[in-house]
Amino acid sequence: MSCRGLAARFAAALVAFFLVPGAVGAQAGGGGVADYVPAAARGQAFDLSIRSIMRAEGNVGSSPSQVRWTDDSRWIYFRWQPGGQEWDAGSEQYRIPAQGGAPELVSDEHVEEMAVMLAGGDVTADGRWRVSSVDGDLYVVDRQSWNVRRLTETRDPETGPRFSADGSRIFYRSGSNLFAMNVADGMVRQLTDVRSGSPDPDEPEAEGHHAFLEAQQAELFEFIRRQKEREAEQEAEREAREAGEPQPLFIPQGENAGGLSPSADGSYVLVSTFRQGPSTQNTSIPFWITESGYTEPRNGRSKVGDGGPGGGRVGLLTTATNAAAWIDPKPEGYEGDVQAGTGDWNDAGTHALVFA
Repeated sequence: MSCRGLAARFAAALVAFFLVPGAVGAQAGGGGVADYVPAAARGQAFDLSIRSIMRAEGNVGSSPSQVRWTDDSRWIYFRWQPGGQEWDAGSEQYRIPAQGGAPELVSDEHVEEMAVMLAGGDVTADGRWRVSSVDGDLYVVDRQSWNVRRLTETRDPETGPRFSADGSRIFYRSGSNLFAMNVADGMVRQLTDVRSGSPDPDEPEAEGHHAFLEAQQAELFEFIRRQKEREAEQEAEREAREAGEPQPLFIPQGENAGGLSPSADGSYVLVSTFRQGPSTQNTSIPFWITESGYTEPRNGRSKVGDGGPGGGRVGLLTTATNAAAWIDPKPEGYEGDVQAGTGDWNDAGTHALVFA
């Protein structure tokens, strides 16, 4: 019998099943609705019960996911759910030798111990070293000896690590800023100083009679003169200390720092920002099967087309000065918001990709 003919007979049998009292009891064993197989589908190699059909890929197994090589190329780790498991079984951790063979089930504890060895990350040009962020901390792995060196152990996560072109430094993000760590001695330099808001305004200079009074006070009182001299000296010292430091880059209120993509030598950084779109209203969905026995409303997704993202922009930041040249990707005459983001740099660090 063709699949279409079998499906038609199965659908008709289901209708009869729900309309004819005692249909469940007519099945051998008196099973429940989920295990009932209509007469037209009995005797087939595949169990055409509602329970079996609703398992979907659980019948034959799911495709492997989170597939990862070990650095020595000996093993491939992945999550997998073979077919024929219990109806509520989930995927588990497996590994298989690179030369092939039967998948081997491994424990979650084993994978946790191997987390650094299985983590993705940037690799040096010679393929010897890999840097990875695992649980928010940085690690360097010698891909030949499998030796692991932990670089950070902090509360704030360090993410997106990558090597400089010569492999001597590691660029990474912490918070809204980019940092560079010297691989040899671990010294860290902050490359960007991105802040939200506006700089504190300078106090306006006195004018008119206020300026006259201030000048007269300094002329009459040595205490005032000495105080002004000390303030001038402190200001000069502060400016000297900050002469080699980048000036803060302020992002206006309502904007948030997005991507930070450094060039090969860290001289430039692509900075993207984004604005939140208009607020949306989620739909309420009643859940009938609950632990409490009562119907519980839960928030679902918003309506299609509701809300939407806000705009964004991209700037080319020079790390020596922290000054940014902002790129305007909006076409002439276009009135809507434009989202802009950072791509990646070429190996030489002379060109970068921006998308909008």
